[in-house]
Amino acid sequence: MGKGATVKGILIDDLKKLQIPLPPLTEQRRIAAILDKADTLRRKAQQALNLTDDLIRSTFLDMFGDPVTNPKGWPMVRLGDMITEIRAGKSVGGEQRQRAKDEWAVLKISAVTSGRFLPHEHKVVNDPPAEETLVRPKKGDLIFSRANTRELVAAMAIVEENTEGLFLPDKLWTIETNPKQLRKEYLKYLMADPLFRSKFATLATGTSGSMLNVSQKKLIQYEIPTPDPKLQDAFADFTWGVFKTRNRLAAQCNESDATFEAALQRAFMAGL
Repeated sequence: MGKGATVKGILIDDLKKLQIPLPPLTEQRRIAAILDKADTLRRKAQQALNLTDDLIRSTFLDMFGDPVTNPKGWPMVRLGDMITEIRAGKSVGGEQRQRAKDEWAVLKISAVTSGRFLPHEHKVVNDPPAEETLVRPKKGDLIFSRANTRELVAAMAIVEENTEGLFLPDKLWTIETNPKQLRKEYLKYLMADPLFRSKFATLATGTSGSMLNVSQKKLIQYEIPTPDPKLQDAFADFTWGVFKTRNRLAAQCNESDATFEAALQRAFMAGL
């Protein structure tokens, strides 16, 4: 019904002539009530999922205090004294689409920008480098973004599940630490604190305001508050417990979304 050469539009008169199936008002109310209940369940599941990150952040502050002011007086230690290995990925081009089961894909910076590891943020590589040269993310890895805007540079994410067919670009690193001194879970949420990360971001260099870089040399020279290892262990265990709960809530969100969509289909295609 749209008219127009480039941008099509519908005339009001044509819209007024459109006929729609119109159930009795009582049936419309019944359909609306069912959809409201399904939507409420969906929104509650999403709210619970969103609260998991807040729970981890608030627990971090309760256990360790503000990382900028360091009110608990944790000793300041160079990252280089606690990092055992930094591995950088490879710079390769790719195609903007989701990989098939037998394809390789390189991660994008956006795979860690949000603070959560998002494996679907990738580009398909038709001619990947030799497999033994690739840095492949695995469960428990801490991934660091060395390049981004000043607000997003130095973002970190923990890989929560093993992945297949993915590898890191040169702008992403995996960081291994000595767990007797520094737990990766603590370091990730230390860098997730907005004020602490903004302070760290001053290490980033570059002439472009849209893409700054942090060098390995500057990273390892940076000092951070380093709590008692046993307290870090307790926080790491708590974090993985929340990850497990979050995965369960995510599954519930997917199920509630599917239930809502099914209810919509039934309401408007066949009636409830």
